[in-house]
Amino acid sequence: MGAFTLPDVVDRDDAQARLDRTGPIDEVVWIRTRDAATVLGVAVGHVNHLARTDRLVTWRMVGRQRWLLRSEVEALGERRTRWVSYVGAAAIIGRSRETVRAMVRAGRLEQRHAGTTAVASISRASAERVAAELAAAAAERATTRSRRPDEAAPDDDHEWVGPAAAGELLGVTADMVRRMAREEKVPAVRRGRRWWFRRDQLSVVANARAARGFQV
Repeated sequence: MGAFTLPDVVDRDDAQARLDRTGPIDEVVWIRTRDAATVLGVAVGHVNHLARTDRLVTWRMVGRQRWLLRSEVEALGERRTRWVSYVGAAAIIGRSRETVRAMVRAGRLEQRHAGTTAVASISRASAERVAAELAAAAAERATTRSRRPDEAAPDDDHEWVGPAAAGELLGVTADMVRRMAREEKVPAVRRGRRWWFRRDQLSVVANARAARGFQV
């Protein structure tokens, strides 16, 4: 008896109706469970779970071996390549799952809602695009910092002040602020010969000094 074959364009209902046919398996049309697991990048047990839960609906048993419709497996593999979980998206972007959710809400990441698949998932292409944007922004910041004059403020992301202004905030002299910076009693960054202090960090230090009546 000839091999059990299906036409090039497989009709799922027709294929399912013909599963009781006997004869050798045509491996162009059908694929073993273990080979399907390789295609999908999952464990064999997970492939069996996909078949039991109708994620892979066309299959036949020959003895103890489950054979799946190759076209369905390959189509699912393509979808798995296009979409990733929140955890996968977070790994691609290098951010937390909470950040991924925020990016979805902001429209920066494309989401496929649960119902189309077992769980909500993120477009791999959109995750890779955001990762590239973040990497480019980080590189630009690094380049900008490297071009700053030796004694310029460390960055443009915070409000920085010199020793005189820092002293006014803390109620001490500029020389005392420099001493506190050298002794690491106050957060500071040295650029060339000049000390820089973040205003928000100084406010924290000033409040703490006021609360405990600290005197230098």
